[in-house]
Order: sequence, then structure tokens, then C-alpha cells
Amino acid sequence: MHFIQLGDYDKYEKIVYPAGEYQVRIKGYEGQIDRTNGFLEIEARISDMAQLIELGLLISAAETCFYPITVTLPYLPFGRADRRFTPHDCDGLAFLSRYLFNCTTNLKVRSFDTHSVTADTLGFDYMPPDDYLASIKATLGDDTILLCPDLGAANRYSGIGVKFKTTYFCSKKRDPITGKLLGFDVPVEIKENGPILLFDDICDGGGTFIGITEKLREAGIKNDLHLGVSHGIFSNGLDCLFQHFKTVHTTNSRTPSLSVLISDELHLYDYRTGRPL
Repeated sequence: MHFIQLGDYDKYEKIVYPAGEYQVRIKGYEGQIDRTNGFLEIEARISDMAQLIELGLLISAAETCFYPITVTLPYLPFGRADRRFTPHDCDGLAFLSRYLFNCTTNLKVRSFDTHSVTADTLGFDYMPPDDYLASIKATLGDDTILLCPDLGAANRYSGIGVKFKTTYFCSKKRDPITGKLLGFDVPVEIKENGPILLFDDICDGGGTFIGITEKLREAGIKNDLHLGVSHGIFSNGLDCLFQHFKTVHTTNSRTPSLSVLISDELHLYDYRTGRPL
């Protein structure tokens, strides 16, 4: 098995021409095209669209040396853009599927805890968060209550191998064009003792999660609150979350650099194994 991480220029060369085009060339292989060197996994954390172009060119270069090829996307770009929100929007996730699967033949693409089941229908293999959730539960205790921000998340996480004391879900409404949160309801019937883990796949700015905590407190629910997300974007930083949650849990799916921030409040896990880092 061979492994290349996008951006590891010890294993491939990226040339940028004056007109802006990229050239990608695998290092260490000479002579004619020979695909008998075995299986290759490419891991790619995509944070901008230039990296997506680089990934496509890396796949094209890699097919001259390796077969088969699997691309692992810890975080799935366009995962939330799984449809046309208005009649004249692009369909981002469908575009990504067509783009990647046309880079080479028999390509396998997998991604960790994808946002939408549409990803499955478009050919992306789902990497479940079972081990990650089990690790959070082990940290917080067997009496942990799972709270999901909507019914979709509840269906996604209550059916996996990790069993929680009780599972509840909230309901929310968004503007389909702007994505702005219009409101939500929380399960005021929570009576059990034990920490509450508010869990979802993505935390962007954190507004939904903060709003839920405020509603819970208004309802008189005094349990310790903890936030767990598979993909931490944290576009508004972490301090605003620490004001409402005793701990925040996430994986290294977006960037390994979060490891420098590990503390009593921030817990980081490996997305592949679910183990704490």
C-alpha cells in the first residue's frame, strides 16, 4: 500500500506555470507508465478550490504508477450543497462527484461522517463516526444524554453502534436561500440527570448550538452541556462556544493544527480511529 497526502511535496512535484496552470508529477518513478506498483490512498483536506484542482491533477499523475486508487476526504467539500437551493443555483455536490470520478477509472472516494445521504447516491463511501462517538461517551460517562439539533441528525446517530442513555432532538427552520436560522424548538421534557452531548456533523459559526443552549437554560434544564462535532470549522472561534459548553469535542478532519489548542475544554480525536489525540 502507498500513501500520499495532498501537499506532501516530498512525494510529488507541483509546478506552477506563469499563466497559472499547475503541473503535477509523481516523484521516484522513472520510465514508461506502469500501474503495477499497487494500491494508493490519497488523503486530501480541501480548504480552497485551488486544492481541488491540485487533487484532480494528482489523481491523473498517480494513475500512471498505481492501481487501484482511493481518495479519502476527511471533510467532504460541498457536503452541504447537496441540491439546488433555488432554481438557478449550481448543484455543488453533484459537480464534485462528476469531477472526481472522471479523473481516472475505478476510483473510490470516501469521506468521514458526510452531511447528506445524497453523497451516498453520488458514489461517495461513508466513513461512520461510531468509534469517535464511543470515545466521547467514554470521556463523559455512561449516563450521557445524546441531543441532536434536528431529526435528520437524530436518525443518523441514534442508529449507529453507540448506545446512549436517551436520545432527544430539536427542530429548526432555516431560510433556504440565505441559510439564516429562523428559529427552533428544544425538548423541554428532558428530566434525566447526566451530561448532555449536543452532537452534529458540522460546526461552522456555532450559532445554532449556542441558540439551543440558551433555549435549554430558559427551560430550566441545568445539566452540564457538551458539544461534539465531526468537523470543526469554528468560523467564529472557540471562545464563544466555551461560554456555553463545558467541553467541545471534534476531530482532525479539517486540520491537524487544532492539536496545539487541546485543553481541558477542547478535546481532539483522530477521525480514522476515533481515538483521542
